[in-house]
Amino acid sequence: MSHFCGKCDFADTIEIHGLDFILNKCKIYDSEHNLLKLDKVSIIKYYPYIVGSMGMSADSGSIILSKESYIDVECRQMIEWAQDPVNDSSFFSTSRKFIKCVNNDSSLNEEEKKIVINKYFSPSTTYYYRINLLKEYLKVYKETKRIDNYAYELFYNLYSYFKYLKKYGLATPSDNYSDLFQIKKELYKINGIQETM
Repeated sequence: MSHFCGKCDFADTIEIHGLDFILNKCKIYDSEHNLLKLDKVSIIKYYPYIVGSMGMSADSGSIILSKESYIDVECRQMIEWAQDPVNDSSFFSTSRKFIKCVNNDSSLNEEEKKIVINKYFSPSTTYYYRINLLKEYLKVYKETKRIDNYAYELFYNLYSYFKYLKKYGLATPSDNYSDLFQIKKELYKINGIQETM
């Protein structure tokens, strides 16, 4: 199973057939059957997507990917499960506390509350997988000297997650910040930004 989503995903297909074969011999489509023009950098975003259908021969292939990544599907499910009072494990208890804190925060309007809740669940349920995706972007950057905007979006979501945890007093010493701050240093270096904290 892939270390980008915990399921058999597009990254596994790439590992089986080889990145060069996938990029140079295969046609890759999104769920709407639009042909995706991918390279070594832009393909990373799709690693946690599930392969909906695939046909391969010795010298060509066709792949249709899911509508969204499996980690996005999982995040949506986690929000639903966390709001169900039947689920009373410690994870869901903490998650319900977070939802309650956000909903009681008078400094946020309804749309902002929704965004904050989605930010919380998006990284928290899939922290390990999103960090691995960011690490992959940085690994490929060393070879290509290019990075995708999606990597920054991913980083921002993770960074916001920790900010909100801290704001509502839900951050714990067990929350592992070290990977994220190492990634932050690398992204700063890429952009020529002086690290100040």
